[in-house]
Amino acid sequence: MVLSGACFTIALRANAIYDYALNRVEGNQDALTGFISPVKIQYLAGFYAVFFLLLFIFTLKRGQSIITFVHSSLQQIKNGIAHQINSLHPATKIIGVAVIVLHVAINLHNAAITPITNDEAFTYINYVERGIIAALTLYNEPNNHIFYSVLANLTDALPYLSTPMKLRLPSLAIGFFTLPAFFILAAKLSRERVALLSLIIFSSLYLTAKYHFLARGYGLMMFFFIINLTAAYALSGNSRKSGAQLLFVATAVLGFYTHPAYLIPFLVCAATSLFSVNRKAHYLPLFYLLSITAILTLVLYLPLFTLNGLSAFTSNSGLEKPEPLLLLKQIGGNISGVFTQGFYDLPALQIAGICLMSPGLIVARRSTVAITLLLSILFTVSILYASGSPMFIRNLLWFSVFIAVLIGFGIDALLSFRYLTARSSHLLTTGIFILLFLVRTVNHRPTFNSYYHRLFQAYAFTEALPQDFGEMYSEHTSDYYTILKYNAISKNGKTGKLYRSNFDSEKDYDRVLNIKKLKQNYHRESTFRYEKEYEDDYISLWKIIVEK
Repeated sequence: MVLSGACFTIALRANAIYDYALNRVEGNQDALTGFISPVKIQYLAGFYAVFFLLLFIFTLKRGQSIITFVHSSLQQIKNGIAHQINSLHPATKIIGVAVIVLHVAINLHNAAITPITNDEAFTYINYVERGIIAALTLYNEPNNHIFYSVLANLTDALPYLSTPMKLRLPSLAIGFFTLPAFFILAAKLSRERVALLSLIIFSSLYLTAKYHFLARGYGLMMFFFIINLTAAYALSGNSRKSGAQLLFVATAVLGFYTHPAYLIPFLVCAATSLFSVNRKAHYLPLFYLLSITAILTLVLYLPLFTLNGLSAFTSNSGLEKPEPLLLLKQIGGNISGVFTQGFYDLPALQIAGICLMSPGLIVARRSTVAITLLLSILFTVSILYASGSPMFIRNLLWFSVFIAVLIGFGIDALLSFRYLTARSSHLLTTGIFILLFLVRTVNHRPTFNSYYHRLFQAYAFTEALPQDFGEMYSEHTSDYYTILKYNAISKNGKTGKLYRSNFDSEKDYDRVLNIKKLKQNYHRESTFRYEKEYEDDYISLWKIIVEK
């Protein structure tokens, strides 16, 4: 009731609040005027006033039922996890804990030694350094993985830690919780040994390792998908399980709030939950769950829709709109790219992965794994084709779940010879664990460097600039621009003016090169050959005018 009254007050005083905000942003009034207005303030405050009022009335009428539902749901979840752990073989517990501990330890090491990437720097500059209000309302680029930005704002307030570690702490935490959640899912889909083997494979994949320490929301999306799918499988057997209902809605809403691309994995989970024997008694509860998910997602996203416009979510400057045949090819390439990148782009590992997935597909051909995988491919291809955009491999990170489980099935099939005792089977599993983590340890760094080779050039470039570097014009958002601004804000306090402007490479490339021939000062001395980079890369074109 208090929240509803506060929202009504804001709606009535919208003009005064707008004037106050305008006075607080000296020199940026034009930008604020395009972003917010008294009408937008009234619209948002009015909506939330009504929402909180209805929520208050509903709580008064059904308060005891809500408390009972939440309590029983949490109890079911707790008992389910406890039963899963207690039923495990002691050797499985030891190996599983070792996998999780080593996974987190390597991620901590990578987080400590790896410089902040350009996308992470963009997140820090726009949605963390500006404060949590910016994270909740600003969607100038799809780089705002909103829920991750909110978490990063919270960890940024922690003392003693470095800025990179505070920024990456949510990913590190999610990496810790994702592995046991994945094991529980894999155990529901198969048996204990398959789940353990799948866990080892999953934690060894490059994309899993990468997004369990980088400050991006893709690891969050995969985490929510794993729990969402686990709940969907439980609901397909009994749609009235309160624990599964709570998990299904909560992870779906938070998945959407992390990134709109969660639409595809959510549809996979929703379709999976529809499989049931008793369909008449099954559909109505699921309809309620889907409705609640839609309403809560709208409540969270309404400020972003209102302030940024729907076009901010339907367009991405970093994505092309290719021809239909090329689009299908790129979509297929992105789906397969989860596999090829997961195995560090090494042909030998990819061949081994295919050889192990093949018997896994045969074993699991009639299981829910195969059905869910087919649904995933169907929804991914159809939605991306309809949108006209192939997206990126990282948006499909959750395909790693199926890759790991199918390979787990394949290895289990090879280990299922009669002459293998339980002890020798666990010894072989331990050997696979050690081997795959050695592969991960050796290949992670060179694979990361191959994808982020320009990152180190960007850091060398920014370090070469003087403290007062004058004016710099970035013709396009680039590694150099973002890393420079991140360094200026978080580290060395370099001063200067940074501008971004639209750039058409086909029209403006020759013009910029002609300017270069006039021998203007483009860079300071450094170990990196910036002139060569300048000529080779028309995406990141720079002109530095050093003040005299």
